[in-house]
Amino acid sequence: MPPPPRPEEVDFAALSQRSRAATAAARKTEGPQTRHPWSERDAQTLIQAVSRYHARWSIIEMLAHEGTLPFERLRDQQAFRDKARLIKQDILKWVACLSLPSLRATTSNLPSLPSPRTDQLLPPSFDSVALGKKEKEVIKGVGRNPDRREHDVDHALNKPTNTLYAGNPLP
Repeated sequence: MPPPPRPEEVDFAALSQRSRAATAAARKTEGPQTRHPWSERDAQTLIQAVSRYHARWSIIEMLAHEGTLPFERLRDQQAFRDKARLIKQDILKWVACLSLPSLRATTSNLPSLPSPRTDQLLPPSFDSVALGKKEKEVIKGVGRNPDRREHDVDHALNKPTNTLYAGNPLP
């Protein structure tokens, strides 16, 4: 058996080229990514799943694939996490978006939108859905509090409290 080559004798360019070729050969060739919109039923199923299982995305995925959670379209943990984050973001910023004059004019002809005069309560266990910096900035950008919690509720009126962002106000 010959002795191993000394570092100065190794052809690193050839080694790197062989490594890239092996990685490319092992990589699966997939078609273009296709997006599948979430149905209202699947979004409601996810809200109920988060309510029961919190942000345990692997459990939600496992139960969905077993058929215990009746999703119309099977998705992976990342898709569940992303959709829950978007649901939370939409709930936290909803009213402010409709109160901005430019958006109010573009949405005034949409009858299915809820009244812009009421905030939405966070669904149970949505405190466990973590928002990233990007989502928090979007919520702050419309003057809302991205750190609002489930327990921020005026129980007499059944309305959320702590909804406005206390930082720099919008111009």
